[in-house]
Amino acid sequence: MMQRKPQALRPQAAEPSPQLESPLKPDQPSARRVKREGRAEASKPCKRTHFEPKQDVKEEEFSPHEDGFEDGHRWPSEGKVEEEWEDHQWTEVKQDDLQGEYEADEGDDGQGASEGDRKGRKPAPDLDREAGLDLKEHHPKDSMRRFFSRHARRPADQKDYFYRTTKTEEGFVTELVTPAFGNRIFQGLPCATEKDAQTSAARLFCNDPRATVEAALLPPQKYKCRKRAGGGGKQWAARQGLTLRQYQGKRADRILDHFRASGCRARADDKS
Repeated sequence: MMQRKPQALRPQAAEPSPQLESPLKPDQPSARRVKREGRAEASKPCKRTHFEPKQDVKEEEFSPHEDGFEDGHRWPSEGKVEEEWEDHQWTEVKQDDLQGEYEADEGDDGQGASEGDRKGRKPAPDLDREAGLDLKEHHPKDSMRRFFSRHARRPADQKDYFYRTTKTEEGFVTELVTPAFGNRIFQGLPCATEKDAQTSAARLFCNDPRATVEAALLPPQKYKCRKRAGGGGKQWAARQGLTLRQYQGKRADRILDHFRASGCRARADDKS
């Protein structure tokens, strides 16, 4: 018998799958699109909003005997705070201690009388406090050395004063000889040591009425006047053909002239 060949099966057409209905409406964008558009909006620059200036609120007036105020007190309205001092540049005018032509003798940079307000710079000395010398403020020997040094405007030496000490049975006795002070001699009390004997003689000098008066009339030291005159002046010195130290020295002399006119006196002034 003849066997039949198996017939190839024909592929059957696939049944169409049922279409799922989209939960979004036709006009409604998807979540991804909404997120993308939101980022684009966030990256855009913000627009400035125009604000109208706030009008000042008038102060409310309270009549007497209202709200417990018997003197007709007026309270300023809220929100009206004015600080006019922020709109101005306040400057402190410092009066010059000398009150003479020295204050006007400043350089072009306006730093003639520097008060040491710049960083890292010490303030200039107060010359009114530097005038005069209190002989009882320091050690007797130190006060005497200051007295003769300021009178001569140089370090004191044997031309101004010297000690002459002798040893006796009672102890050491020192005589203070002062050629620069009328060649007067001050003899101290007997002491156990030579150093104490010199201090005793110097104490007699510090208690002398004439020495006390002359010490009170001493002008300030010149190097302090030069320090007070320091700062600035470079341009003025260059115009006059002087160095800065020479120019400051001239200004220091003007300061000393002011104190001399006030009654201060040193022996160096009388010799000059």
